[in-house]
Amino acid sequence: MASNAHHDVVVVGNGVVGSSIAFELSRRGARVARIGEPNRKYAASTASGAMLGCFGEVTTALLATEHGRAKLAVDYEARGLWAGWAELLADVAADERALVTSRGTLVMLNSTGSKAVDTGNFQAIESTLRTYDEPYERVDPQDDAWLAPNDLHRSLLGLYIPGERSVDSALLLTKLDAALRNTSGTIVDGRARVLVTQGDRVTGVALDDGTVVGGYTVIVAAGATSLDLLATFEDVARRVPPMVSGYGVSVVVETPDGRVPDSVLRTPNRSFACGLHCVPRADGSLYIGATNIISPDPGSTRC
Repeated sequence: MASNAHHDVVVVGNGVVGSSIAFELSRRGARVARIGEPNRKYAASTASGAMLGCFGEVTTALLATEHGRAKLAVDYEARGLWAGWAELLADVAADERALVTSRGTLVMLNSTGSKAVDTGNFQAIESTLRTYDEPYERVDPQDDAWLAPNDLHRSLLGLYIPGERSVDSALLLTKLDAALRNTSGTIVDGRARVLVTQGDRVTGVALDDGTVVGGYTVIVAAGATSLDLLATFEDVARRVPPMVSGYGVSVVVETPDGRVPDSVLRTPNRSFACGLHCVPRADGSLYIGATNIISPDPGSTRC
């Protein structure tokens, strides 16, 4: 069993969250190792539509609680930091390719759906846009030249939000890898099996192959599998909110005429879901996603 204990920080997780944490700590001078399996089958970051917004995700349930409203406030602040952070990432990664792939978001109220959920969440989005004084306009989706809906299921009302955009998730992960390497960070390809302890301290992470990656601090950012790693620390695990895997259906397509919409097209959220959504990609393809179900065990559900 090999041991490598010279890292200041070991980050478990190579999705957008884990990779961003590893990059930020590395660029600030910490000696960082990031652990994660390459090409993970159920990785959320690579499969996501990567809509870069917060208002389009607003629901009546979110606004109904103090914690939900606090989350919205954090999302709004984070969105405002995005442009500067993306510029920094491009500079450190030495990759100037544009991450943003759309010019705004059109939230559409479908003619099929429930009043309580679809209309309620649409109205919640608009009221929140007004509260935050966010630029938007009411539009008729039928004026969009790209849309050609079935006559019985056309959207009759839309909100165009120019500040809600999308990013190329695959390119974002590529840049985060390059930026970590360029700041002398270490990328460890492997699956974390268990946290290694010495007394009451976590001193490293053991991989499936028996390798131990040691560090003075360990950060667990492994999505729904995070609690598995923390299971032996009952006091810590009790204070971590339950996390479950979410499964959706998505495809990346090329349109017959090569045209894609300029903006993200989406419906309001439903239960555990980000609505129907079409997201243009930088390579001219179109990401289409819908539905979301949850499972306590990653990989146990088939859509």
